[in-house]
Amino acid sequence: FTPIPLRSKDYLGDSLVWQSRRGRKYKIVLKRKIFLSGQHQFEGQDLLFRRLCFLQAVDEFLTGDLKMETVGEVAKLAAIWIVHRIGRDMPANAEDLMKLSFIPSHVKEQLKTEYWASLLVQHSEGLIEIAREVLEVMFLEIVQGNPMLGSHWFHVN
Repeated sequence: FTPIPLRSKDYLGDSLVWQSRRGRKYKIVLKRKIFLSGQHQFEGQDLLFRRLCFLQAVDEFLTGDLKMETVGEVAKLAAIWIVHRIGRDMPANAEDLMKLSFIPSHVKEQLKTEYWASLLVQHSEGLIEIAREVLEVMFLEIVQGNPMLGSHWFHVN
């Protein structure tokens, strides 16, 4: 199967239905021209691009590809991500809070569950009232200096 771009009169939903009815495996690729005017890769007027940068940074943070220098930075990023995802519905007790897996697994075992929970609660205070778009920018501003941001790892035998 050769991938083809959608024509201007085609709808994405119709293409998905067409591919799934034929039992074909498919991927959707979003391509956009992006003008980066600022010093940092996520600055500018393109909200979709900033959102994609944010989601990539969160994924790299949670998988451990972005190693933060201090426990405080890890807790701050995790608190921003928690508030961004669930807002006012944050669990009240430490056990339920830690079940949500907002702390990267490579650092989760370094401290006790109760301490992580207290750090998350401490760092999330005041974030609940902030708009999600602002939280995304806050997250990106913290990780932007990390040299591993945006890197790709390939495991080779």
